[in-house]
Amino acid sequence: MDFNYLDKLYNSNDLNDVRKFYESVDSVEELVKFSKRRPKARVKFFKKGFDNEKNVIAVIPTADSSKFSDFFDGRIPEVLVESSGPYFNYAHSLNSGVKEALKYNPEWIVICNDDLFKIDDVEKMLGEINKNTSKDFLLAKPGYYNRVWYHTMPTQLIERGSIDYHTYKLTGLVDSNLREMLKITGKFNVERFAYAVFPTHESVFRMWWRLIFLSSFRKPAFYNIGDFSIIRSEVFKKIKFNELFINSHEDAFFSYQLKSFDGVFTGYRVGSFIGKTLGKLKGGVRIRKLRNAFIGAVIFDHLLSKF
Repeated sequence: MDFNYLDKLYNSNDLNDVRKFYESVDSVEELVKFSKRRPKARVKFFKKGFDNEKNVIAVIPTADSSKFSDFFDGRIPEVLVESSGPYFNYAHSLNSGVKEALKYNPEWIVICNDDLFKIDDVEKMLGEINKNTSKDFLLAKPGYYNRVWYHTMPTQLIERGSIDYHTYKLTGLVDSNLREMLKITGKFNVERFAYAVFPTHESVFRMWWRLIFLSSFRKPAFYNIGDFSIIRSEVFKKIKFNELFINSHEDAFFSYQLKSFDGVFTGYRVGSFIGKTLGKLKGGVRIRKLRNAFIGAVIFDHLLSKF
């Protein structure tokens, strides 16, 4: 495996180069080796509100700490983890921030993207924590806010060969991103896909085609924490965000691991603006999916097979 050649293709802003990256890798094991070898962008910590009680500390990955609006109104300590560039790794930023926060011995850590907007006051969040002191993790209230749903997402595992999978393939006839994802994951014999039952962006068309899946009417396999969650510090002694992922699926796999812990839904609401944490990206959403989500789907299935 020529790592430098593959890395150049992977980091390219040309869709065809990124496609060539997948064509040049022969196995899941090579993809995993490639991901392991990728360097991680340097992180810098910016701390706010540490004159407050440190029972609850927020960890917030960001591309630019100077542009982060104070989501928590200065009421709780915040560790902003600034990192950017082609080797930005969301899981690495989270793990680094959690490690830094744990130095202050908090009972709870809030995992939070920098692209959220406030709906409920921070006092409501603290009230939910005080009501659920016996739980291992707390989830924000699910639902659409500002036409976006990107936390506490009900998620199914779609298995290759199932009715849902074949419906997935039919959907690919009108969705070129999905069609390309199925082609690439097919090459690497992916057996299971993490599938958010409801679309992250609300639209009549997307709601319709999601609801034709039988999985929409079954109990979710797990709830993906997405861009916000409240985790007891003790949990991070047992699991962490897997840094094999490159800015996609790390939240899904972490959430799958949370199944073995005791969590609860809360009434606390947050709103989401998707994509700000990664900063501006030449090529837009399509290249982000091709580069990050497709390799994420392969690694997710690989890790599930060993779970």
